[in-house]
Amino acid sequence: FPSHDIVTDVYKNEKNRFSFVMGPDASNIKLPSEADIVKLLDARASDASIKPYEEKAIAASLLRVVPTSGKAIASVKNAALGTTELTLSNGVKVTLKKTDFKDDQILLSATRYGGTTHYGLIDKYSAENAVAIVSSMGVGEFSPVDLGKSLAGKVASVRPVMSQYSAGFSGNSSNKDVETMFQLLYLYVTSPRKDSGLYNSYMQRAKAQVSMLKSNPQIAFIDTLYTAIYNGNPLAPTTVPKMEHFEKIQLARAIDIYKERLGDVGGMHFTIVGSFDEQTMIPLLEKYIASLPAKGKSQFIDNKVSEFTGVKNFQFKRGKEDKSLILGILHGELPYSEANALKLLGLSDALNILIIEEMREKIQGIYGGGTNASLEKIPTGKYQMVLQLPCGPDKVDTLISAFNAELKRIAEKGLDQSYVDKIKKAWIEKRKVDIKKNEYWLSVLQSLKNGERTVDRILNGETYLNAFSVKDLQDAAKIVLASKGKMMAVQMPEISKK
Repeated sequence: FPSHDIVTDVYKNEKNRFSFVMGPDASNIKLPSEADIVKLLDARASDASIKPYEEKAIAASLLRVVPTSGKAIASVKNAALGTTELTLSNGVKVTLKKTDFKDDQILLSATRYGGTTHYGLIDKYSAENAVAIVSSMGVGEFSPVDLGKSLAGKVASVRPVMSQYSAGFSGNSSNKDVETMFQLLYLYVTSPRKDSGLYNSYMQRAKAQVSMLKSNPQIAFIDTLYTAIYNGNPLAPTTVPKMEHFEKIQLARAIDIYKERLGDVGGMHFTIVGSFDEQTMIPLLEKYIASLPAKGKSQFIDNKVSEFTGVKNFQFKRGKEDKSLILGILHGELPYSEANALKLLGLSDALNILIIEEMREKIQGIYGGGTNASLEKIPTGKYQMVLQLPCGPDKVDTLISAFNAELKRIAEKGLDQSYVDKIKKAWIEKRKVDIKKNEYWLSVLQSLKNGERTVDRILNGETYLNAFSVKDLQDAAKIVLASKGKMMAVQMPEISKK
């Protein structure tokens, strides 16, 4: 979302100084004057406690102590998928797929169930910010700045990730720097770094960003929307952070939570795809992954935070610009399957075609937007369709009526075969491109281990795409039309011309 800033530049040329002051564009905030800035700089210039910057020596190796290697104790090949699954001596399993799609690219993904829903209200904000906090302080002996210097000239990175129900790592490297990627992974698991100064800096930046969000009408609208979606449940995932949330973060607890979710790789499945040599890769896995602590389990917790039910529409009036935003939420329960997921995707794509044809070209009421549908497996089978339509305030009622009419028409009568043919053609063309990408295989192989994909659908995807029918589209529309929760939320200007 755009931010509106006042920027003040002050020069005092006789001392070759330049100051840059930034603050939110708000009438109740007064930026310092030029005289105030010069006075502050002069006072700090003579402060003996401020030491000159000293360049630290760059460490020759990321690891001070070389890990004690474990072993690969089992290996199973899948000829159809072109993969090898290794079982390491600490119980961790790794799927390898060597490809020739892109020279000099190796991608890594690791995940297991278990995320922020493991924690109650007292730890909520420490848990939600744990990964960002640790990342802001660095790992091992390295601050983020020092780590960047040590990695200069190398292509290797690792990023810890944690969501509501899962946690893990993503990484990438060139062929020659793959060992550096594994060393980074080892440090992120075993050696999160505590640095109070960098933590305070992170908190200051975060609070400054939140302060600037306050004046954005769209941010306020989305905050109100998600409060309504979750009925104000304090355990609902944070969508728009607030200043008071940061007061509830405890550094020590955030580090402990990070270690609980990411300081142990038990139950975590690793997938590595790319231009590596398998026999070269195995010793690295034995050295850097088989040596990691692995006593944890892959297990998520359903904290029973549920979405609204029934019809729950509202208008939110904020802002002076003559524009509106429609956000529609339709959700319900549906058993997870690849077939059901494809039906919902097809419905979303069909509605997007209709939105362009009917709402943008005929009604001429929107600037863009469309729908997006998803089906989740955990904590229970749930689907959600989100409608987003930026428009003029005078078009709101017409557009909502048009969307509801199109959804009802598909549910009752289906759509012409030409729409289904157009959707299938786009899917198949996209699949032909995707199957030659490392990113695609990394995703589907990890989803296979999570029980979200099947080998049959991965290998014979085009067959299933071709089989998609008007009836599938109609079935999906009936499901969404009967959603147990329906919301049309509209942001309107404070004073509408409507």
